[in-house]
Amino acid sequence: MANDTICASRLWYHDYNVVMIPDFYGRPTGMANDTICASRLWDHNHNHNVITILDYMAGLRPGRREKKVKLQCSYERLGTGLEVCVTGEHRFGTDAFLLSDFAAPRRKDLACDLGSGCGIIPLLWFREEGPQKVWAVEIQEQAVEQMKDSVRRSALEGRMIPVQADLKDLPPELPRGAFDLVTCNPPYKAAGRGILSETGAERAARHEVLCTLPDVCRAAASLLRFGGRFCLCQRPERLADVICALRENGIEPKTLRFVQKRPDTAPWLFLLEGKKGSRPFLKVEPPLVVQGEGGFSEEMLRIYHKEHNL
Repeated sequence: MANDTICASRLWYHDYNVVMIPDFYGRPTGMANDTICASRLWDHNHNHNVITILDYMAGLRPGRREKKVKLQCSYERLGTGLEVCVTGEHRFGTDAFLLSDFAAPRRKDLACDLGSGCGIIPLLWFREEGPQKVWAVEIQEQAVEQMKDSVRRSALEGRMIPVQADLKDLPPELPRGAFDLVTCNPPYKAAGRGILSETGAERAARHEVLCTLPDVCRAAASLLRFGGRFCLCQRPERLADVICALRENGIEPKTLRFVQKRPDTAPWLFLLEGKKGSRPFLKVEPPLVVQGEGGFSEEMLRIYHKEHNL
């Protein structure tokens, strides 16, 4: 598709917000000078909005009523009655399971997950009783639509609330100083470091292009009640950055746990819990080891809700 920019999620192209429709539904290439947009096709030759993607695929002419772009996603079962909608742009990994388990919300908790992506962390909480209510904040529209789909399919209306928002400017519907628990699986790469991912969704998830660690900690501090908990995961090389950002925002690091592939390997992740307004005292727990004899360790089997290795 000459002169076209296609990306896995949202990014800016010549001042227009664009999004990829996976494989363009098998549409042949050669549609030169067109940019596939979230809701419209932009015709550079005539310099105006022409038709929606679905209209374009159907061969309709300009001026017809817009139609919504449908998600192309699959569903992964998390437990009885629980499903998560995943796409190539918004999916999840082992770290989401680890953070969800580490945070362990209580039944009466009001919780908030920042940068929730497809909503995997709060969805996993509902494999058990789950918190009283959880707000899942995400800036990317497609991810929020996936969460809404998962909420409907999992019958969690009223208990899990997807919110499309920038964590640097949280909306009034998120009550300040009221949350018992805030979680975040933040971007691991600091701003200006590492090779940027090619797609917009991966860039937002892996690199500090939309928010930084101080932004995340500032948002968490504004949401937490006094004594409320903030749980996050991050790469070991950023431990000092995380502790500094937490303390600068009145959250004291309280519990630290490293995650190792095997007992003899260096940690590849850490899990950290901080409490708003707490006194200094950091407990370092024994490392969480992922691999065991014949596959996953006993603890990882428990986290994955599996009885044994295959």
